Amino acid sequence: MRQGPFRTIPQGQYSEVILGFFDILGFSNLTRSKCLESPNYLIGIFNQVDGYSKLHTEVEVRIVSDSIVLWSSNHQLGLATIVNVASLLQTVLLREGILIRGVIAKGKHFATKINETELVGTTIKESINPSDEVIVSPVLVHCVELEKKLTEPIIVLDESVKQVLTSANEKMPWVSDYLEDYNGKIIINGYFTSHEFLAIQHKIRVSETGPNSPENQAKMHHEVATKLIGSIRTYILNGLDNSDERIRVKWAFVGKRFNEMLDSAAQFFPELSTSKIEI
Repeated sequence: MRQGPFRTIPQGQYSEVILGFFDILGFSNLTRSKCLESPNYLIGIFNQVDGYSKLHTEVEVRIVSDSIVLWSSNHQLGLATIVNVASLLQTVLLREGILIRGVIAKGKHFATKINETELVGTTIKESINPSDEVIVSPVLVHCVELEKKLTEPIIVLDESVKQVLTSANEKMPWVSDYLEDYNGKIIINGYFTSHEFLAIQHKIRVSETGPNSPENQAKMHHEVATKLIGSIRTYILNGLDNSDERIRVKWAFVGKRFNEMLDSAAQFFPELSTSKIEI
């Protein structure tokens, strides 16, 4: 005799976590354009997100419709990792013409898998369906509410993580490289941090020859940077030309950062100064 399966949600307690909530801006437009016939464009982007998450086992990642949620109960390492991943997301998604906005905060969170119990004859079989999950999270609600108040495509660190951030910076000073003060808020400055790597490559002393020489590597990175800057410039110009003021505000923010990046890279790529955008 087979009965069931019967589904139950295990009870539990809240845990204190560091949680990042990131909203993919313009998601509805994507479903009407690049994803009109197939979801594969967004699936490809989500696979990149999943790939980043697998590099950091201390962080849980969930993709829910137009949002990405990361959390960790390891506060210092979790905060450092979420900041790092968020910066990567900003850079990678911008290359696709996509902006994100979000909040990182500390607070109460509960997540559990749904149990399935099935009676087969006189034997009770229990299993957990990994795709079914229940999340009750005051800190997630807090992040969503704060994110709705933001007008620019920024990722803000909430007041609740400041103490953790101080401790994390003491052990992992590189965390501060991803952050800056912006109008009284601590935000992630991930949109154009990759230019620093390109600039370093360009400065390598030429002492070798051949396809893998520093000279050829610098040339290759220079070509990649030029092509990437051209495509991002097009995205920004299209955004600034949008009839929706809210969209223009978002891309104006990115455009200003874009110009700042070109200024800082001018000593290595002087010809790119002509790519600056009038805001």
